Amino acid sequence: KSQYAKNLHQQAQADLERIILEMEENEKLLQSEITDNLADLRVLMDALKDIRERESEVELKFGPVESMYQLLEKYEVNVAKDEFDKVSDIRFKWRKLRNLVNERNNQIALLQGGFKRDLTAQVERFALEVVAFRKDFDHHGPMVKGIRPQEAMERLKKY
Repeated sequence: KSQYAKNLHQQAQADLERIILEMEENEKLLQSEITDNLADLRVLMDALKDIRERESEVELKFGPVESMYQLLEKYEVNVAKDEFDKVSDIRFKWRKLRNLVNERNNQIALLQGGFKRDLTAQVERFALEVVAFRKDFDHHGPMVKGIRPQEAMERLKKY
């Protein structure tokens, strides 16, 4: 009986620590600053996607851990109070993490307009540069009539 209780406690403790560590890592990723850098935004969006994909899986992990600790408490196995406190806090921490996910989603939605404006402006600038390049190529490129083949080769290298 005592060996079973010891093994159950070790399993429950390992599962609890794994859940808590996973939530802390996700929280850390979600709290990172979003700059105007798309790489930062990508890291955040990947973290949000990962959390959404595993949301039900994570919630399903809570039940067995809570059940194990209830058994340990029922049979009066010596378990530190802080472990019981961690078990009772995991659902609260999960709700807090989900609220943070919602906040970050809202922040991304607000940033989206700025990124879209920048992209549109960059595309317009690029289109103007393409027109200017084509005009320059037509007037000074290798296909201009009356130039020697060697000069055409030099111009081709330039473009």
